[in-house]
Amino acid sequence: PAAADALSGGGAQRPEEAASIQQVKLSKTMQLSIMVSARPFGMRVQRGTTQVEEVFPGFPAKAAGVRKGCQVDEVAGTRVASGNWLDVFQKSPMPFELKLTCGGDLNGQGHGPLSHEDSQLLRVMVAKKPYGMNVQVNKVPRVVEVLPGFPAEAAGIRRGHVLVKVNDKPVDATNWFEEYQAAKLPFTMALDTAVPVQPDNPFFKARKKDKGSKHQHLSDKQARKKDKDSKHHHHSDKHTKRESDELEDEYEQALLDAEVLEALRG
Repeated sequence: PAAADALSGGGAQRPEEAASIQQVKLSKTMQLSIMVSARPFGMRVQRGTTQVEEVFPGFPAKAAGVRKGCQVDEVAGTRVASGNWLDVFQKSPMPFELKLTCGGDLNGQGHGPLSHEDSQLLRVMVAKKPYGMNVQVNKVPRVVEVLPGFPAEAAGIRRGHVLVKVNDKPVDATNWFEEYQAAKLPFTMALDTAVPVQPDNPFFKARKKDKGSKHQHLSDKQARKKDKDSKHHHHSDKHTKRESDELEDEYEQALLDAEVLEALRG
C-alpha cells in the first residue's frame, strides 16, 4: 500500500525482539547487517529506489540503527534492486539477514521520533490496535490521553499532539475518526507537536493555584487557632471563677463559724 510501511507483512512479533546487528565501518559509509525477526520492520523505502525514506519510532528498524538515507543491498543473501527488494523481503522466512549501506555517522539525523524534515511533525506507524491514545475534538483532533504500555507511548505521542494526517491524507475535526477507522493496518499517521491549546478547550483546563483559596485556608486556620485559644481562655476564666466562688464560700463559712463561736461565748 502506498501509505503503509513498505517493509511490512507477515505475523507480528514484539518489535524489540528484532535484530542482532553487525556494523562494518567503511571509508565514508557504514554497513549494517541485521537479522530481521519481526514484522512490520518499521521503515519506508522511497518508491522506485532502494533508499530508506523514513524510519518509524517504536519498531525494529529504528532500534537496529536504520535511518533515512540508508540503501538496501541484500535481503536473505540475495542482492536486490528497486524492482525486487520488497518482494524478496516479504517472501523471506524469518529470521533472515538484511544488509544496508548507510552514509556517515549512524547517530546522525533522520533517526528518531522527529525524523521528518519538519521538526514539529511526528510521523508514526500504526501496526496494531488498540493503539493507546484518546483523541478528542474541541476545534482540532487533539490527543488528550496516552495510555502507558501501548504503541502510541512507544512511538513518542504525547498529550496535546494534534492529528493532521492519516495515511498521508490530511484530516481535521470532521473526518479524522472515519479515516482512522477505515485505514488498514499497517498505516501511517502524522501529528503536529506544536499546535497551541485553545483557551476554551475543556480537556486542557489550566490548573492555576487559587490564591484566594489559599488565603481563605490560612484565615480558616487562623480562625481555628483563635477559637482554640478562646476556648482555652474561656476554660481558664471558668476555672478562675470556680476558684473565686470556692474562696468566697470559704470566707462566708469562716464568718459564720466566727459568729457561732461568739454566740457561744456570750
